[in-house]
Amino acid sequence: MTFSDDSSRLEALRERIKEFPTAPGVYFMKGADEVVLYIGKAKNLRSRVSSYFQPSSNLEASRGPHIV
Repeated sequence: MTFSDDSSRLEALRERIKEFPTAPGVYFMKGADEVVLYIGKAKNLRSRVSSYFQPSSNLEASRGPHIV
């Protein structure tokens, strides 16, 4: 996968997140093999999930190396 593919994938995810509800909710982070790595809850689901896809986010520092 090239950098532009990663960039396109990231942009597609950001667009999909815009459709998430702003209500409270639960979210799952899954690995490539679909195994659940992390379960989170949020007062504003769209805001919480989108925070993981900001250029300044560092999932390894905030959630550990098993999430990245």
